Amino acid sequence: MHLQLKVRDERLGEASELQKFLQNLDHFQQWLTRTETAIASEDIPNDLVEAEQLLHDHALIKQEIDTYAPDYAQMKEYGQKVVEGQEGVQYMFLREVGAVANCRHCMPLVSTYELEAHMLHRM
Repeated sequence: MHLQLKVRDERLGEASELQKFLQNLDHFQQWLTRTETAIASEDIPNDLVEAEQLLHDHALIKQEIDTYAPDYAQMKEYGQKVVEGQEGVQYMFLREVGAVANCRHCMPLVSTYELEAHMLHRM
């Protein structure tokens, strides 16, 4: 009986960690969507003041991206551990979400930022 309780407690702990991971992943994806939208805006400054403001705004976004980088790396690492060797629809979904976040979002986000910043610096 004591062993059963220990196993149950371990499973509850794992479920709690997974729930926290999924909440963090959801928060990160929401942030990523907002940030992509902010970076992709095609605002063209009309004068020097507007250009300087856009450069300032872009610098703040870059700081935010840099701040999220360790969180992203940690979520990616944990997500890979969670799905490693697991079968089932929920794990297939997590693998897919991890692949999408890895390939489609983060690197283009930095590239888009750099392209926009370069354009603004030229103005």
